[in-house]
Amino acid sequence: MEVAQQKVVRKTIYAFLMFLVVRLIEELLIVPHFHLNTKGLLSCVIGIVILLVYIRFDNKALDEIGLIFSAKKIGNGLLFAFALNVVVCAGTYALLYLRLAQQEGSARITFYYDEVERSVSSGMRTFLLWALFALAVALFHAVFYELSFRGLLLTIGMRKLSFSVINALQAALYAVWFLIPILRVLVYQTSALDARGYLKLVAFALVYEFMTALRLGFMRKATGSLWICIFDHIAFTFLLDMIHLQLTSSSMQVSNDMFYYSRMIVYQAISLLICYVYYIQKEKKARQKLQEAVLSEKPTSSAI
Repeated sequence: MEVAQQKVVRKTIYAFLMFLVVRLIEELLIVPHFHLNTKGLLSCVIGIVILLVYIRFDNKALDEIGLIFSAKKIGNGLLFAFALNVVVCAGTYALLYLRLAQQEGSARITFYYDEVERSVSSGMRTFLLWALFALAVALFHAVFYELSFRGLLLTIGMRKLSFSVINALQAALYAVWFLIPILRVLVYQTSALDARGYLKLVAFALVYEFMTALRLGFMRKATGSLWICIFDHIAFTFLLDMIHLQLTSSSMQVSNDMFYYSRMIVYQAISLLICYVYYIQKEKKARQKLQEAVLSEKPTSSAI
């Protein structure tokens, strides 16, 4: 690896570690000792501030990392995110609903944030307040994660590394980030799961988050804009947090969202496939345009 490439990798790792320390403090010192589930909001807010300060004093413009304040870019980002998530969400939940419907009992789709007591049946005001909180969590998570991973880290890396390498790197770092809440549970709630349960949870987190980051990287490269990543992140986070599948058995026992992890994996797998196909098509068109430009610049041989 060249010296310039090594510097890029080190800079990427240092930026990641800076945010990692903040998240560790939140998850291992604040959450367990104050018995407050912060949902990662503290590290996200501090991370956004650190990012903006870094961008300002490193003489970087926001459009340099893909945050282009253009009505067209913002509009396209909203349309992409809406179309992608509405289609994928509808398809995913339809498949799982049909799977549940085959079992003995009645299946239904419910809406609540974290706990079933916060559903519409508990009162519209309570439901709306928690829905707004879920939207706020999705917003802050999306802004921080996309500015740092698909914005800053991906932009810095693509200057010296191939897109495939830096996209895989940012996806791996992003996946490791989500092992911290599992570490908190392992340290402070040792009896919550057995060894096999922890291994399954770690495997799920790594696979799910890696797929998520990888596909968002594809969209960032394909569109050249960070807005699609931000809006898409808000959409899938909010939808996955708010929409749940329940099964009421013939004995009237209710299983709350028994396909929670399955639907998350299916959701991101379908989205990853769509985003990858779109990325490949955009790259193919870009190569064709480049070839046409090169051919048009070649001098024609003069007739003798």
